[in-house]
Amino acid sequence: MRGPPYVKEDRQMKILTPILALTTLFVASVGFVVQAKAFNLDGAWTTQADACKKIFAKTGNTTSFTTDAESYGSGFIVEGNSIRGQAAKCTIKARKEAGTMTHLIAICSTGIMIDQMQLSFKVDGDNRITRLFPGMEGFETSYVRCSFGEAK
Repeated sequence: MRGPPYVKEDRQMKILTPILALTTLFVASVGFVVQAKAFNLDGAWTTQADACKKIFAKTGNTTSFTTDAESYGSGFIVEGNSIRGQAAKCTIKARKEAGTMTHLIAICSTGIMIDQMQLSFKVDGDNRITRLFPGMEGFETSYVRCSFGEAK
């Protein structure tokens, strides 16, 4: 004579519970590994590497624009969720990474108006990115990260 059907189900649950726990732990740890590989945009970025010291000034941990930066090219500074350009300041509200692409939604202020912007970057290397303009294929701007002679 067999036992009640719930006894068999109890045994199956006792076997499946540790397997489910291990699977959950593995999936969670893979998620942390993916997060650790997120591209770090922090730094001073310019279109011309040889103009870094003409566009940006670094004092201690602070990076700023030189007084005549616009004469030497364009660039921007990323610090955490803040992006500063020569004429605008932005706060990153959302970030999505897909392969080599990083998409940002930012709220930007020029001092005259506030606007929400989508910024899309293709990561070309640790210190090289290309800004793409969705809907305007072929229109893009390449940037390099300035190093200021710091040890990495």
